[in-house]
Order: sequence, then C-alpha cells, then structure tokens
Amino acid sequence: MARKDWDILKYTFARKILTSNAQFKMIFGGSSVTAGHDNAYNDSYPLVVERRLGPVLDKVGVHLEVVNIAQGANDCMPSDLCYDTMGGFHADFYSWEQSFNCGREPQYIEVVARLAATNRAAFYVASSGGMVPKECPPSTDSVPYSSEAWTPSSTGLGEWRPTSQELGTVRDQMVKMHKGGSSMGRFASYVSKYTGISLSGMNLGATYPAETCRKHSTVWGKDKECNAGAIFEKCALKFLTKEAAVYGLGSGARWHPTRGIHLLRGELIAWLYGLTLLDALYMTRKELSEGTAALFAKYSERLDSLQYHGKLPSPSTCQREPIACTYKTVCYTDFSPLHTNLTLSSRVVGPTSWKYLVVRTPNKQRRPPSDEELRPVYISSAGPEGGEIYLRVDVSAARNKVLLCAYKMKDNFSNLEFKVELDVSMDRLHSGYSPVNRERKIWAAHEAAGVHCIMLKSFPPGTHVIGLQPKSMTKVGISHVITYDS
Repeated sequence: MARKDWDILKYTFARKILTSNAQFKMIFGGSSVTAGHDNAYNDSYPLVVERRLGPVLDKVGVHLEVVNIAQGANDCMPSDLCYDTMGGFHADFYSWEQSFNCGREPQYIEVVARLAATNRAAFYVASSGGMVPKECPPSTDSVPYSSEAWTPSSTGLGEWRPTSQELGTVRDQMVKMHKGGSSMGRFASYVSKYTGISLSGMNLGATYPAETCRKHSTVWGKDKECNAGAIFEKCALKFLTKEAAVYGLGSGARWHPTRGIHLLRGELIAWLYGLTLLDALYMTRKELSEGTAALFAKYSERLDSLQYHGKLPSPSTCQREPIACTYKTVCYTDFSPLHTNLTLSSRVVGPTSWKYLVVRTPNKQRRPPSDEELRPVYISSAGPEGGEIYLRVDVSAARNKVLLCAYKMKDNFSNLEFKVELDVSMDRLHSGYSPVNRERKIWAAHEAAGVHCIMLKSFPPGTHVIGLQPKSMTKVGISHVITYDS
C-alpha cells in the first residue's frame, strides 16, 4: 500500500470517528470465489471482514455494513455496471474480483474504480482463484492458525498492542514493500492513474524482490523474486497448513478458496483496514483538545487534498462502447442480493404473457433470504404468437442509448424485434399501459454489446416504451435494462 492510500483511509476513518451515527459501507462484487461457493455463506471472506472489523468499528461509534453481491458464473457485462443497484448507493469501499471472467479486459476493472472515485471510496482488487494448500504439513499448534477458533492466547501469545511509533514502523514497512511491487499485481497498471482513491488488493501473481520475502521466510534461497503463488506453493505462511485445505461443505472445486483461505483473505483486509483505523484513533486522540468541529474541518481539508472533487481523470479503456464509463449507468434487474428498488419488474408495464422464471443457485450455503443468490428473468413463449413484453426506459439528453441484457442466453436478441413508442405519458404508464400501434416504430438502430447484451441507439430524450417481440420459435428473455444519466 502506498503512503497516499494509507492516508486516505486514515483521514476517512478519522472523519467517521468524529461523526455521530457514522457508517462504513463495503460492497464486495465478484464471482463464485467471493460468493463463497463450496463453503457456508458465513465462511466467505466478506463476512470474515464483517466479523473481524465490525466489532472494532462499533467501539468507536461507526457501524460497519458489508454487502456481498457476488454471484457464481456471472458475466462482467452487465454485472460490473450494476454495483449500485445490487449493493446500494454511496459505499466507502468497492471490491472487484472477476479475473477468471474478464481479467484481461481492463475496462471492467476501470469502470468499478471510477465508481469508487465518484463516491470518494476505496477500491480493492482481489484476484480469483483457490490455492488449496493440501500438500502443506499439518499444524503443530493445538488450534491451527487457519481455524476461526484460533486466538493469541490459544498458543500462549500475548495480545499485540502497538504504540503509535510501532504502528508507524509497520506502515513504513508496507509502503517500502509497495515500492517493490503492488499487491494488486498486473491489475495496478489498469487503475494506477486514479491517484485520488485508496488502492489496494490481493493478487496471487503479484511479484516482489526475493530479498523482501527472505526477511520474512527462510525458504527463498537464491530465488530472484517471489510472488503470492509461490508463497502458497512453499507453504511459507504460518496460515498454510493442511487444515486450511478443508472446504466448509466438505469438498469443492479447486478454483474455489477453502474455508481457511477465505479466512486468510478476509483477515488480510480486516488487518489492513484495522491498522489504518488504529492510526486514525491515535491521531484523533492526540489532537482532540482542538475540538471536534475544528478537527473534522482539518481532516476534511487533508482528505480533500488527496481525493477527487467533481471531474475524474479521462478513462483509459472503459470509455469505449458499450460501457461508456463517462456516463453514470442506471441498472434495473431483479438479480439478488438486491439492496435497492431499481428492479427489472418496475420497468415492465402493461400486460404480458412472458413468464417470470427465477433461476436459483442451490442454497447449500445457508444464506439468509435477503442475501439469497437469485437470477430472475422474463422468458417468452415460443414463437411470435407468444406476445410482447413492454419495458419503460427513461433516456437522458446526454446519452441516447439503452442497453438490454439476457443472462446466459446467447444470440437472444437476434431472435427479437423491437417496437418503440416514444414519449409515453406518466398517466398511461401508471394506469395500465396498452400500446398505440400507430405510434410505434420498428427500431432498427441497434448493435450487439458483448455476448448477452444489445445496445439500442438514437433515442430522443424522454420516457419511451420498448416492446420485445419474438421473431422465431426460439424462446427469448430479458434480465437487465440499463439506461444512463449524464
């Protein structure tokens, strides 16, 4: 972590400490890795962060909210455009974990980094992957270090209570290590221009000079460099024992982290953010005699000098279609977890014979109902006689396009005809929409947008209704409607 990344977090936490009823909100997006598949939901590393960091923040009057919106086998398009819809607005932390699905496509990382920058939030990149330490030797401790039950007292260790000076030494060591290689690995180059947000991450391919690793382990010998993957292979962490190779549900896919590795991922994040919180506490305690209001103003000024205000840097990759990240997306979907009312169902107007199909991930993880992993879609009957579904879209003057997506339905939109009625009044929408056919146009201005989406173009600003009409006997569907704000 660079010093500016540390300081942004420190002043963010300091302001929270000085604010009544403050909240720190973390949104974790990603694939089955972050969703915790093959483990109990409570084993997933976002919930480890909640268990470790939440009680600490509670002690200083800050409520921690952790939202895990990750889903198995999801597509970066459109899921990376729907963080706000699924996770809720105005987070303080956004995490991206999609390297299995689009790790070579920097536009998807950049669009979430820009969302973090817009919200003056931290951005964390976690690489996908499992790294099961089944070849490591068993632990010699009475309670393995990779166990949730491990505590310092269980092995006779005392609590670590660093002074402000000792904490500064740890911080400086981390800053020095960062200069030798970012923990984000190759993903750092995708977002390094966003200096106004706190950047950190965990990448199994992140490479460091071997001298850095020799200071912390004796297994490196004459190796010229080391990386996180090699650390796992050499069992070079106390955490990496045979006990850490167990899945919460008994067995699992090798690309999924085990329960122990989820614990490691989560505790690394909690440790990093806990240290910056402690630095903020030491700072505020030392300067509290200046008065709460004066301190808040001073810390705000310092944070303002580090973060963005209004205009962000020009994008490097995500400005291209169909992402167009200089515009704010408004995503409507019924996919769950869902923490807003921006639902696909709220966009459906008038009668339809299309069926509402809820695709469920088997809930072996014992998820609470509010966090159940669901993928509802509207599916047509076969053939043109199956009828239409009518979708309300609100088109801004700044961006005259609409993105429609159908999850896991390849070539879906080539089997659809689009009939558009422009400038539909609120009265008609709210009183039971029925199309006026003489006012409708076949909309031919469209192009494919990735595998499962299509971009409809050249709309005038206003509220319109798009009718989706099947053209063949192939069943078609819709899972997302995405419009844009300026």
